[in-house]
Amino acid sequence: FLKSRLDRSVGESSFLYGGADWDRNTFAGIQNRYGFVSGAGRAFFDEDSRRLKADLGLTYTIQDDVVENPDADDSFFGLRGSYDFFKKLSETTDLTSVLVVDQNLNTTEDLRADWTNSIAVAMSDRLALKTSLQLLFDKDPALTAVPLGETEVLTPLGKVDSIFTVAIVANF
Repeated sequence: FLKSRLDRSVGESSFLYGGADWDRNTFAGIQNRYGFVSGAGRAFFDEDSRRLKADLGLTYTIQDDVVENPDADDSFFGLRGSYDFFKKLSETTDLTSVLVVDQNLNTTEDLRADWTNSIAVAMSDRLALKTSLQLLFDKDPALTAVPLGETEVLTPLGKVDSIFTVAIVANF
């Protein structure tokens, strides 16, 4: 995946934002997904020890599936809501939680969510150990082709994927 986002303050706690992203998850049936978003948000608190921001935006998505779904649009407008929470639990431990929910406006049954929670523990001034759990939900998942005798049958993949990561983070 690749994500970019630019926030611009328009008041003490409000902001406008725009962004673009690309991801590939062939296990979930997605060959390429390109997303573009623009919207507004609010920071409820933004301090050294804690942060909470929420936003709402309009999206445009272009999706190429591994197995083409003849009944699905490959590009659509949507509505995205998200929050970004950070809390310093101790001098060496940080908690982060980010939730992004995308609603397809062309097909209202198509709702996606990406919820990532992580804990980072500092091992030194420059290194930290970070563990994360990411849950990906797709109410209308991509299809896969299952062989059935001489033909193939299209069947939906799972609605929930979970990704657990452990990383060493270098701070410069």
